[in-house]
Amino acid sequence: MANGHLIVADATQTRVFSATDSWSVIQPQLSVFSIAPADMQELVNLPKGIRRDLLVGKVFGATLRFSALDIGLEPLCSTVIHRVVNAHGLDGCSRTRVDEEIDVIYTPRALITGMMPTVVYHGTSDVHLPQIRSGGLCVSQPSNWPAGGRNHIYLAAEAQVSAFHARRTALRAGGDPIVLKCLLPANWAVDHDVQHQMVLNPAVPSNDAVFLSQEAGLFSSTPS
Repeated sequence: MANGHLIVADATQTRVFSATDSWSVIQPQLSVFSIAPADMQELVNLPKGIRRDLLVGKVFGATLRFSALDIGLEPLCSTVIHRVVNAHGLDGCSRTRVDEEIDVIYTPRALITGMMPTVVYHGTSDVHLPQIRSGGLCVSQPSNWPAGGRNHIYLAAEAQVSAFHARRTALRAGGDPIVLKCLLPANWAVDHDVQHQMVLNPAVPSNDAVFLSQEAGLFSSTPS
């Protein structure tokens, strides 16, 4: 696939356009997604909180790149990107998230295709580091996520995802953000956010926690 190819996909449909295709060629073919953007800028902005199940990206080298304002789970961690990457022989995808800083989250083929990682990451503040060194990761207070699960440690297969949460924790608790590299615990479970967000994609079998965790690369663990 050549540089500049545009890919638009959701849970059931995929359309690929060359770099030379005009908007008059692209726009009519978008009706399969039940969308009618007025121009390319509107199309690119649709996934940002409006159609979170919609993937709009361009190919550079062997990587699919797309941008998003949210660190949401779709389409980065979903069967949509899984299908697109494998169908077109790509090596992975990267997503630029515009926030206080810019994160580029690169997801290699191994993670997209659902392989279980042995190494996961946890983002926190260095003010907690002495306690973590002496007692390990533990839950000392209720979750700071209003809709999140309580008494769980949250882990990610991508260090950049944990870096986002580390910065948020440092802003709240003080200190500097740090990312801890951990072995995936034996008593892992599906991450709460995956359970309540990713399953909105109708292509995802929401009753399969192993599948959800493998696809999203997000895990939770109850400390023993």
